[in-house]
Amino acid sequence: MALSLFAVGYAPLSQLLDLAQADPTDNSREMAEILRRFDRLALKIARSMTSCPHAREDLANAARLGLVRAVRRHDRSRPGFGRFAERHMHFAALRAATKISDIKDIPVTDEMINSLIETAASSLSAPPISWGTGKIAVAISKLKPQQQLLLRRRYIEDALLQDLATAAGTSVSAVSQRLTIVHRAVARELIA
Repeated sequence: MALSLFAVGYAPLSQLLDLAQADPTDNSREMAEILRRFDRLALKIARSMTSCPHAREDLANAARLGLVRAVRRHDRSRPGFGRFAERHMHFAALRAATKISDIKDIPVTDEMINSLIETAASSLSAPPISWGTGKIAVAISKLKPQQQLLLRRRYIEDALLQDLATAAGTSVSAVSQRLTIVHRAVARELIA
């Protein structure tokens, strides 16, 4: 049941999420209210990446799109939507930034690295992912192909550890250990 226009502005975020996820379209009043509530964050993310006003607006729009994806993917049974949404927004803006030729040097922060490593979006049969041209891309490109595939399946495709373990014929613990090794390798490359 949709909320009245007045009630939408005062509804708790959890109720808005439930109603937005139940609506098959992305243009519901609830989704619009969620976008309004997170708009400052989208602008903050864009400002942290560039000073160019045109590129900044593109990055803010990409962050908003990341928010819509986060609403669609969020598991209602898990708390912490704010941080989940923020990671999706950072990752979407970061991916957009790698495609904008006006941006030469994007400062790489720990938050950006975490958002790249922690978020979702593709399928196994999709063409290889362009990791971009920044420090992160260089670090990931130095990994073994199996490690790159593991990163892709876990963080781009949002595969569960159990699914990865089943596909590889190993235990969840082994997959977790492999991810730890990959994280350390990427961190070493970024520090070097």
